Amino acid sequence: MYSAVNGNGRAAIRLYQKRFPSSHMLNHKMFQRLRRQLRENGSFIASTDGRGRPRTVRQHLEEVILDHVDETPGTSRRAVACCLHVSQPTVRRVLLWDCWWMQFLKLF
Repeated sequence: MYSAVNGNGRAAIRLYQKRFPSSHMLNHKMFQRLRRQLRENGSFIASTDGRGRPRTVRQHLEEVILDHVDETPGTSRRAVACCLHVSQPTVRRVLLWDCWWMQFLKLF
């Protein structure tokens, strides 16, 4: 639709309204954003490369948490989080992932 109206976002929205009258109406900038994204990435899906924490930082934190739990078995997740100055959900996530991974390795 965007190319049918020579890149005019507002005209593309009007055409979209005519073709799909019961659909939710989009912002005229959406077509511009999609076209730019397709041109830059070759895909409509946004790239997530380089976002978030570097993996090496997370791996180090995972090792620290697992070592602490190995040294003090029976301690609570809250105590581990408090001692290592990390959030309780982070401790829970690492322990659940480690538990899942160990179960996976037992299959082979």
